[in-house]
Amino acid sequence: MMIQVVYCLLVHKNPSQVERLISRLSDGAAHFVVHVDKKADLNDFSFLNKNENVHVIADAVVSNWGQFGLIEATLRLITYVHRSVRNYDRVVLLSGQDYPIKANSYIREFFQKHPDRIFMEYFEIPCIQWNNGGIDRFPYFQSVRNVLKICGGSQWWSMPAFAVDFLIGTNDDLSILDDYFKKVVIPEESYFQTVLFNSNHDKILSNLRSESLHYIKWSGNSAHPDLLTSAHFENMRQSAALFARKFDTGFDSGILDLIDNKLLLNNKY
Repeated sequence: MMIQVVYCLLVHKNPSQVERLISRLSDGAAHFVVHVDKKADLNDFSFLNKNENVHVIADAVVSNWGQFGLIEATLRLITYVHRSVRNYDRVVLLSGQDYPIKANSYIREFFQKHPDRIFMEYFEIPCIQWNNGGIDRFPYFQSVRNVLKICGGSQWWSMPAFAVDFLIGTNDDLSILDDYFKKVVIPEESYFQTVLFNSNHDKILSNLRSESLHYIKWSGNSAHPDLLTSAHFENMRQSAALFARKFDTGFDSGILDLIDNKLLLNNKY
């Protein structure tokens, strides 16, 4: 049986690039649930309404980088999936500036080989990856860590249905945690890691893998990843990642053509 993959997209600009992303991931079976930032003009994204496998979240929020709005937007995406997409097996969280670097057949077979695995980069705070161990991001860190294992990692993840069901089923229980994370700096890089690691859910804990499915290039101490260009192509070709970010066709118009022509044609698992 073909695995049912749902792509949840956080979108705020570059509508033509978003349209291309959806077109490239569309294989006749994939579903897309899209949150367009409340500040954006929905008329620019009218193409989303022309695909029966695409649904746009109606109750959009402002989802600025580093703010709790990104958590709210993500929760609204997976809530829609949980309630409205039948028989889904896996959710993949992407931004509108992501792009696949493996063919759809490869991606689908990869997930079929790992049906229960939760792909989510994680590390416990304090960590070596962030300045000052990341402690400065979390108010009252020393007190909070006595009752909560605080974890961080990449915002971008992929979960099987049972993990999404857990998150939605415990949403009412997370109100206190939500209040705390509204004070956390860049909460999208720690919220879901912290929730799952404090779940005491055996199936979740046994299937968590600190493994990112994205190729991302960071330079220095920048808070944002590098924009990927044709100069990064060979590294992407050699990467085991399924997706890469972030792209801006206004910055390099040829990189997505290069990926299409060299990586996505006749690429098998």
